[in-house]
Amino acid sequence: MYVPGFYDVEYLPDGRIARVVPNRSGVPWRVSKHTVMDLDEWPYPKQPLVPLAETVHERMSVEIFRGCTRGCRFCQAGMITRPVRERSITGIGEMVDKGLAATGFEEVGLLSLSSADHSEIGDIAKGLADRYEEDKVGLSSPPPASTPSTSTWRTS
Repeated sequence: MYVPGFYDVEYLPDGRIARVVPNRSGVPWRVSKHTVMDLDEWPYPKQPLVPLAETVHERMSVEIFRGCTRGCRFCQAGMITRPVRERSITGIGEMVDKGLAATGFEEVGLLSLSSADHSEIGDIAKGLADRYEEDKVGLSSPPPASTPSTSTWRTS
């Protein structure tokens, strides 16, 4: 991670950066991007925090993939989080099971830059809706990149 206080910046007379130099030992000259390729192996919070105060969205959040399939050149988030990496249906199901058991939430948000672009979003949504139909757990996701409103599926 780049920490500005760990580097000294030298400028050219015209204001451009001449060089950036670490100002303490153990700090790398260049910070490298680290990409977790297998999101099922990434340690997602096992015990999500549940706030004591009411929040805007009273739901458990589950990140279903990182990156974006659209590749819009203007989208900083889409460019920075490349390549696209999806969580498996099994991994998502386990995260939802454990998260609902730990939090007591009655709604799950399937989150990413464009959740509808997950290659198995239909199977994920149907599987979760069927699984939690009796418990009346709601499912929601952010809208596709071109849609202005949030999609919500109710299992009842």
